[in-house]
Amino acid sequence: MPDFDKAVYLFLVLAATVTTALALAPVHLHRSLFRRHSKPALVQTGHLLLRAALVGLALVMTGAVLLIFDVATHDRSLALTAAVSVAALLAVLGMLPRIVRIDRVQARLERAAR
Repeated sequence: MPDFDKAVYLFLVLAATVTTALALAPVHLHRSLFRRHSKPALVQTGHLLLRAALVGLALVMTGAVLLIFDVATHDRSLALTAAVSVAALLAVLGMLPRIVRIDRVQARLERAAR
């Protein structure tokens, strides 16, 4: 295995481990702090941890695309493929909340019009 592929692989293993820990941390916090009147702090911390986990997930998925394309084709110029995949992931993750908000606003307007 070439040094580049090995380095990317090892980085992805570490990034996936950290991402998993970030995604599971809000569950642990909730179970630990349940009924201790700390809901605002719990919600805010959970929100930040999950946003970080989404960034980590995008990073791991992009790195996996890069590694697979590099191993399958031996063409590192396909890093562009990885960049396009992360751009698509970020676009979806960035647009989804806006789409949901737009739907919510439209539903309110329809209810108000009745």
